[in-house]
Amino acid sequence: MSAQPGPITRVRRLPVIDEYVEEGRSAVLVEGRALTLSEVPTLVLGLLDDSWRDLDDLAPQVEELVGAPEVGTLGEALEALMADLASHGLVETA
Repeated sequence: MSAQPGPITRVRRLPVIDEYVEEGRSAVLVEGRALTLSEVPTLVLGLLDDSWRDLDDLAPQVEELVGAPEVGTLGEALEALMADLASHGLVETA
């Protein structure tokens, strides 16, 4: 469901069948598959809805809640996370 190849600049959440969150982690049922997500992906998904959001606008919220990554930049980490979430049908990227 990802758009053209290249840098991810925008993201929006896709609908899921069901979602359960406990202690910061989640289990998500999407397209007939159950996925378990750790704290950071769960938190980031919670910041998204079905409206397009620029990653540059999302980054300060994520940094405030979880801090900067140990390696690389926050932008790189968010782009990698969004690509992973898109590969599982949880978000759409552009």
